Amino acid sequence: MGTSLLVALFTLAVLEAALAAAGLPAYYPAHLPDAEVSLSPWWTCDQAGCHFVHDAARAACESGELDGRPCLVNRQGFPDADDFDAADSTGGEPRLLILGDSFAFGMKADIGMSFVERLETALPGSLIWNAAIPGAGTNQAIATFKVYGSRLRPQITLLAFFTNDFDDNLFPIDSWLNAVGADGKAINVRRYLVGEDEKVVELDLRSIQLMTIFGKEPPENELEYRLGSTRLGAIALRLIDSLEADGAQHERYERRQETTRAYLQELRDLVLENDSAFLVMLIPAPEDISSPGLRYTIAAQLLSELGIPYLAPRGMLERAEDYAPPPDIHWSNSGHQKVGVLLSECINAILNQGSPAGCEHAVLP
Repeated sequence: MGTSLLVALFTLAVLEAALAAAGLPAYYPAHLPDAEVSLSPWWTCDQAGCHFVHDAARAACESGELDGRPCLVNRQGFPDADDFDAADSTGGEPRLLILGDSFAFGMKADIGMSFVERLETALPGSLIWNAAIPGAGTNQAIATFKVYGSRLRPQITLLAFFTNDFDDNLFPIDSWLNAVGADGKAINVRRYLVGEDEKVVELDLRSIQLMTIFGKEPPENELEYRLGSTRLGAIALRLIDSLEADGAQHERYERRQETTRAYLQELRDLVLENDSAFLVMLIPAPEDISSPGLRYTIAAQLLSELGIPYLAPRGMLERAEDYAPPPDIHWSNSGHQKVGVLLSECINAILNQGSPAGCEHAVLP
C-alpha cells in the first residue's frame, strides 16, 4: 500500500510539473495579496445617493487618477455643466431632470455626443439637469429625486432604465466601491454579491482586491484555495464551473421583479406628486436587438402594469453600428445620437401636447 501511495504521489507530481511546463495557469495565485485598497476621496454617498465629490474629482483629474466625464461634474457631483440651482429657473423655460445609470451618464460617448447632450443641443434655452450616475439602480433615482425634485421643479422627469437595474436594485445604494489600489489607479468594483439564495453578501477588502486583480470570486475556504493553487486542482475547479454553468437554472426574477416594481412605483408617485411628467427610456441590451430577452420583456411588462409611459428605441438601433465593441454593452456615438434625436422629438411632444402620444417608439399605458 505504501508503494502504491508513493507511485500515486509521484504521478501527481509529474502531472503537475507537466501542466506547469505547458503553461496551464492555476485557478488561484500561489500567494494571495494583502488588501491594499483605500477608499477614494472623490466619491461619496449621502441623502442624494452616490455621486462624485467635485473638488476631489478635479484634483484626481489633474493628477491623472481620473479622466473623462468624472472631470466634468458639477458642484453637486453629477455629470452636468450647471449646478442644480433652483435660482437658474425663471419658470418660463422647459425644465427636465434626467435620472439613470451609465447610459444617461454618457458612458462610451465622446464628450458632447451623449444622448443627453444631443437633447440639450436640440432644446436650446431649456434647463436640462443630468443626475445619472454609473451603476445606479432605481433606488438611487428615488434618493436623488427626493433631494432635487422639489428644488428644481422639472416639468419632465426621465428615467433611463437598463435591464441590469434588476440586479442593481437588490443592492444598497452604495453598492459600488470607488477606491485606489496599491498602484495608485482607480478601482471601481461591486462591494456586494448575490448568492444562489438571492441573499446579498457584503465583501471585505481582501475579497474585493482578489476580484479586482484576478477577476474571480475569492475561495470559500482554505481547502478550496489550496486545491485551486495547483494546476490539477485548477482543472477540477474549472470543470465544476462548467458543470454549474451547463446545469444552471433560469435566473430567479421573483425578488428582482418585485423589488424593482416597488421602486418604480415609488419613483412614479414622487414624480407625479411634484407635478412632473414621468417618462422612462427602456434601454435594450445588445442581445435584445435581434429579439427581446427575458429581462427586457419583464421590464416592459412592469412599466405597462404601473401605467408608466416609456420609449422603446430597440427597433431603431443596430447592434454592430450603435453599440460599442463587445464585451461592452453601452451605446456608441451613433447609438447615443439616434436616441438623442428620438428623445428630443418626444420631449417636444410632451411640452406641446402634454403627452408622448404619437411619438415614434413610445409605448403608452
